[in-house]
Parts: sequence; C-alpha cells; structure tokens
Amino acid sequence: MGVTKLWTLLTDTCQHDLPVSSLHGQTIAVDLSSWICELRKIQIAQTIPNLYLKNLFYRTTYFMKHGIKLVFVEDGTAPEIKKAALAYRNKNRETSLDRIGLKSISEKCRELLNNLGLPCIQSVGEAEALCAQINHAGVVDGVLTSDGDALLYGAKKVYRNFKMNDGTVDCYDMVEIENKLKVDRRGLVAMALLSGCDYDKDGVQNVGAQKAYDLVQLCTKLGVDPLNRIMTWRTNSELKTLQKVKESPQKKPSHCIVCKHLGTKPDHFKNGCIPCDTKQSCDSDSQVSCTCDSCTVDLHKFELKMREKALRDPGFPNQMIIDEFLQSTKELTLPLLEWKPVNVPSLKTFIQNHIRWTNVEFFNKISELLVILQVNGMEWAVLEKIQPERIVRKSILKKTPSVIVEWTKLSIDTITENSQEITVSEENFSRYYPSMLQEFNRRKEEEKQRKLEEKNANKKGKKRKDINNKGQRPITDCFVITKKARRSPTPPVKNIENFSEHDIDNTTVTKPKKSRSSIVKHAGSSNQMCDVDHTTFTKKARSSSSEHSGSSTEDCDVIVID
Repeated sequence: MGVTKLWTLLTDTCQHDLPVSSLHGQTIAVDLSSWICELRKIQIAQTIPNLYLKNLFYRTTYFMKHGIKLVFVEDGTAPEIKKAALAYRNKNRETSLDRIGLKSISEKCRELLNNLGLPCIQSVGEAEALCAQINHAGVVDGVLTSDGDALLYGAKKVYRNFKMNDGTVDCYDMVEIENKLKVDRRGLVAMALLSGCDYDKDGVQNVGAQKAYDLVQLCTKLGVDPLNRIMTWRTNSELKTLQKVKESPQKKPSHCIVCKHLGTKPDHFKNGCIPCDTKQSCDSDSQVSCTCDSCTVDLHKFELKMREKALRDPGFPNQMIIDEFLQSTKELTLPLLEWKPVNVPSLKTFIQNHIRWTNVEFFNKISELLVILQVNGMEWAVLEKIQPERIVRKSILKKTPSVIVEWTKLSIDTITENSQEITVSEENFSRYYPSMLQEFNRRKEEEKQRKLEEKNANKKGKKRKDINNKGQRPITDCFVITKKARRSPTPPVKNIENFSEHDIDNTTVTKPKKSRSSIVKHAGSSNQMCDVDHTTFTKKARSSSSEHSGSSTEDCDVIVID
C-alpha cells in the first residue's frame, strides 16, 4: 500500500530495529485498519476463530506495558479516487466505498480497545490520513502504520514492521529523509504521481520509484519545486521550446574543449570567452554552464523524456490526488482524546465471549497487565491498585534487572486461591516501593555476610562435630594397621686377607645406591689395607676338587664399593 517502492527508496534513512522500550512516555497513533489487515492474514493462515482479537490484545498490551499511550484510528468512507484501487483489490467485484466488510471487524476491535481504556476514533476518510494530521499538529508523537501514504499526508515520524518477539519497530523520520535524500513532502507527492500510489496504481508508464526520485533531485538541483514543475508541464513555455529544439534536425554547434562554452579553443585563445569573463583564452575551472539551446536541452533531456511519457495521459497530473494529500492538514478538526482506566468486569465478559479464556487465565493476564502499568508510569489506567506482599527473589528478564514479587488479588477475583508472582523491572519497582526493596536488599546482604563468616570459620580449622556421637564406627576399625619391618644391614666381611684369588673370582659384589668406590690394595702386600666397612660379599660354594698346587697367592685388585 502507498507509493510504489517507497520503502525500498527510504531504506538508507530508516532506523531499523528500534526498541519499543525507547518510546516510553510517547503517544502513538495506530492505523487500526492496517493492524486488522495484518492480523487477518494470520487469522486465515491459522483458521482459529477470532484469533485477530487475541493478537490485538497482545499487541496493544505490549505497548501499554512499555508506558506508551495509544490512539487508534479507524477508516471512514474511502475517497472517490480510491474506488478503482479497491475494485482491483477485490478482483474487480462491485466495491462499496463504505467498507461494510471491514466495519463488523472494526466494531469488535473497538469494543476490546475501549475496555482497555484506549481512545478509538473514526476518520472521515483514510485512517492513515487522520493519523498523519494529528501527528503533524503535534497531538501525537508518531504514527504506527504499514502505509507509506502517511508521509504524504504530513506525518513527521512513521513506525512500521513491529516485531513483538524482538520488541522492535522500524522508524522513518521525515527530518532524516529531507536531510539525506533531499526530498520533502511535496517531493514525495510528485513521486506518487509519477510512480503510482493507492489512488493511481500504474502512475506514468515505464516510470518507477528510482526514475521519479531522479527527477525530483533534478528539480531540486535546478532550484524549482518538483510538484509545481510537474503541474506546469503542459503549460510551461520554456519546456515547449526545448522540446522543439530537441526534435529539430539541427546539428549541435561547436563548443570549446577547455571551458565547454559555445565557440572553439583557438577562438577563445584569441578573443576570450564571454561566459568565462576573459578577454584572452578561457577558464578551464569555470563553474558557469553554457546557456545555448543545445546545452539547455542536454540539461533537461531527462525531464523532457519524463514529460513526454506523462503527457500521453490526458488526465495527468491528477489534481484530485494532489488535493487528497495536501488539503488534509488544512481542514483538520482536532478530535477529543480521552484515556480511561481498564474496565476489568467488562473486559472479562468480552474476552470470555470472544477469546474463550478461562477465569484463571484471564485473571493471571489482567493482573500482570495492571501491575506493570502501575509501576511503569500509567497509574491512570488502573482503577484498583494491586499491592505487593513480598519480594520472592531477583532475576534477569530480557537483559533487564527485575524482581519477582507476590501481589494481592483483585477484589473481583474469587477464582484464584493464592497470590500471584509477577516479574517487574527492578528500577520501576524501586520508584514506587523503595522501602520494600531496601529491606529485601538488607536481609539478603545480612544472609550473604553470615554465610561468608561461616565459610571463613571453617577455613580456619573449626572443629567438626564428633561423628562417633551418632554411632558411626571409625574407619580404623575396619582394618589392621601393620608396619613393614626394616632390614638389618649385612655385617662387613672380616679377614678379607685370608681369601685366595679363587675365592675372590666368584664373589658377588653388591653396590649400595649412595656410596662411592675405593680401591683395596694388594692383599699380599705388607701394608694390607682395605675399606670394606660397608661392603657386602657373598661367597659362593666352591667344589672340594678346586685346589691350587703350591703356587703362591697372586696379587689381585678388588674394587670395593663403599
């Protein structure tokens, strides 16, 4: 809906995924018909009765919980120029401008919204037109709609693509559009005439949103209002003359390759150039454009082509479309907007009849809504305040520090037995119930300090309770403790000098681990000395037949390990 491909063109100026929470304290006008169309698409896909009412409740209360005041605007009688567009949407069936099919749905939506205490007003014509008018007049801070026509009707800020799962919307600010794209409201109306809109689906043949935008930029460059320029295309004598020059077979005259003005380079070098204001030569950096007919045609070539296409339609430009968009803000009668408290009994009856919630489901949801409203700056919406009983614990809800609190029941609630636990923002709760939160923090701090002291006492060696008092056997009763006997050291070998050579040959020497070696001198020498205090010799048995004949004992060297 709206101007063809307008949202694509405005992508660079859009503030994507703006958190809904950032709109706290603002008043937003909602195009109810736009919401109904979106919710009805979900209804058809899900085939659940009155699903659109349930989703409307969730959407509306989501904004209310974030401290945003909503004004809902319904469609009235469609403008006469929209009959063709409505017929096209209804596949060329006979179409009524009164939107009878939409009225029955709107009545149920209005009843639900009124029970929530929100104003719901009806526009004389298009809902987005009245939303834009009250935004332009400063009654509301923005418009929530998917229809781009709101910008052409004079809206200053438009929100669309609301995603409840993420809690975000896309924001289009007219100030940003004017600064970045150099297009104002009148420029957008000119684009609608060229590329098409709800009131003229086709626009000019073979002219899309980008070409329409390029023409608006050209007009801005030339210093003329784009809408006024388009409206005078049929009567503009200058453009008629340029069109004739364009169609004439005359050859383009010579131009200087240095300054691009009429004439030649040698001629300018000798006689100077009038546009460059020189008496000799010319200025290559001259900012003055050539004003000859051929150069003027080149400058307006794109506009002349667009003009030629547009004037093929004898009804271009359609003055009714221009008046529809621009006259709306001049004839505004500001409506009386009044917000009221939530009507719990009436809302309960409506929801049970149309959405079919049980009593427990209804009271759980409505209690949560009322609690969040009264701690989020919308006390006017709560007729009977619910009081907190105690703080259960702290938590983090969607990256926001929160507290889980037990609250009293509504006086009308005779169904639920226990008080309900409801999570609210810690910051908002502290604003209305600071003493309760301070007391909770104090008790938690004391408990934390006590646990810390107990932990430190255990670390310092605090005696544990005697486990024998409970009749438990000590673990040492389950086995016998034994000690491994130590080996006595082997006595040193005595009278080593009496050992013969053959005795020593078959002697095994065991080396202790931590000692160094020393040398035993010749056993047959006069000064026999050996260091054998800590050496173990094991003498093996020798056969009795091993005897030596009268040979003198030969000296031998023995390595003794000390």
